[in-house]
Amino acid sequence: TDRDLYVSTATTGPLKNKSKPENTSRTYDNQRDLFRRWCEQQGRVARPCTTASYVESVPTLIEAGRAPNAVSVAMSAIRTWMPDDKKPGTQEARGMLNEYKKEWNKRVGVKKAPAITDDMIRAMVATCDPNHPIGIRDGAVLLLGRGALNRRSELAHLTIGYLPVETDGGGLYLTSPQ
Repeated sequence: TDRDLYVSTATTGPLKNKSKPENTSRTYDNQRDLFRRWCEQQGRVARPCTTASYVESVPTLIEAGRAPNAVSVAMSAIRTWMPDDKKPGTQEARGMLNEYKKEWNKRVGVKKAPAITDDMIRAMVATCDPNHPIGIRDGAVLLLGRGALNRRSELAHLTIGYLPVETDGGGLYLTSPQ
């Protein structure tokens, strides 16, 4: 029916007002221009491109040493540039990108620091002076961060209202928030 073929006026308003952030548009335009120039050099049609041209462009991006996320952005920019009924297939290109991600992570992946053990946390807390506010604060942050598995940013945003502290003279204790 006609209702199945058209979008209502109530929906078209929000669709018209939807725009990409300026940086995204600039990035996509740049990636599309690079793809267009690559196609010209290769004697290929840039728009609409075939799946073969799309897939063939991916190793060029990889060989340039781009990060996997940058390759993914370029692939997205190219594919969304194509008319809806002429978008290239992505299976082969995504497969190449996934293999590249694995290789990239082995080569430049972030090496994680070892986990803090119970002995390590005890040694750190032992250096905190329980008779001084800074020592109490540092000990509380260490114990809370380890116990709650918080990130540094999460710990930095805590306020004293979240962290009732009691001392009995023999050590530092954290009570649950009220």
